[in-house]
Amino acid sequence: MKEHEILQEIMRDARIGWWQADRKRRMFHISEGLRDLLGLSTCDVSYEEFRDMINPTCREYAFASVGVRGGDFGNEHLYPLRGPKGEIWCYRKLLREETAEDGGMLLTGYFRVTDPPQEANSPEKQQINDLLYRLNSISHTLLSLLKTNDPDVVIDKILTDVQTMFHGGRAYIIEFDRERRTHDCTYEVTAENVTAEQDLVNSLSMDEVPWWTRRIENGNPIIISSLDELPDEAFREKEVLAVQDIKSLIAVPLASRDKVWGYAGIDIVNEPRTWSGEDYQWFASLMNIISLCIELQRSEREAQSERTYLEGLYRHMPLGYARLQMLRDDAGEPVDFRILDANYAADKISGVFREQYIGTRLRAGARHALLHADFPAGVR
Repeated sequence: MKEHEILQEIMRDARIGWWQADRKRRMFHISEGLRDLLGLSTCDVSYEEFRDMINPTCREYAFASVGVRGGDFGNEHLYPLRGPKGEIWCYRKLLREETAEDGGMLLTGYFRVTDPPQEANSPEKQQINDLLYRLNSISHTLLSLLKTNDPDVVIDKILTDVQTMFHGGRAYIIEFDRERRTHDCTYEVTAENVTAEQDLVNSLSMDEVPWWTRRIENGNPIIISSLDELPDEAFREKEVLAVQDIKSLIAVPLASRDKVWGYAGIDIVNEPRTWSGEDYQWFASLMNIISLCIELQRSEREAQSERTYLEGLYRHMPLGYARLQMLRDDAGEPVDFRILDANYAADKISGVFREQYIGTRLRAGARHALLHADFPAGVR
């Protein structure tokens, strides 16, 4: 028997194995032992197929913690899978994250089969597990946004996670263009075989959907389990949503310090969904973090643009400029200056390159370079 076959046999007897999630391809590759336990014909399973194998009572929590969001190292997650002979309870643990050759994310970990826990299907226990996962995902989101140099990539990944967890068709962030009075869809992710509606949304006037616009601008969420829940005055909104084949949705306002600047939402396009209070609280908290980070990012870009403008102004203005640091002795008396910076006009006027004196003290030689400079007539 070959070493590979021996290893597989040992893993089957020990009821352990491994899995790898490809987030870009939305596929799981599982070991042969898990394949046999689940009664599958292949080791490659799509996200959707794997999700359907999880017990519906804990599907949201379990599926979201497996291959959907990385970074949760060191913790085992227990959940049941549907096998050919009934439920199979497994512990899953994430061991490694790595970037694939195509630029996607690969998550690798192990699983081990265990006996069904007592009160495993307790609604109270599942509610606690779900709450812990959501709290962990919020902290993970904040950490990811603080660590990254490219928030757009992180936001796209977060929206993909949200769309996957809720089994939605689309997840998006839409801004209000106040000048044109239109919607501006800045982020959108879609499930497989679901059409993107970015172009449709971008051409939609805020005044064309007054009920929706008024509700979001007043800071109120829109939570619809069925389009029939819309009031009569929202007939135009109902038409727009029906065109997109939306059955249910949730949208939460995104606010800055002084006003609402847009909203984030999830569209359910395959079947109606009844939203819970926990769904709203978690989604709103997650989007508030993203809103804050987007605002900080834009403030930083504006500040950087302002700094670049001022730097260009003083470096290229026709007046000579130098910034000096006063140096004092132990008694606090001024004894010298250090040249910290100068502009191009100072170089041109003095005929001395800044590299010769910036960072040096006047008494240590910087003044000698300037004294011997080829100043124009009349300049001292």
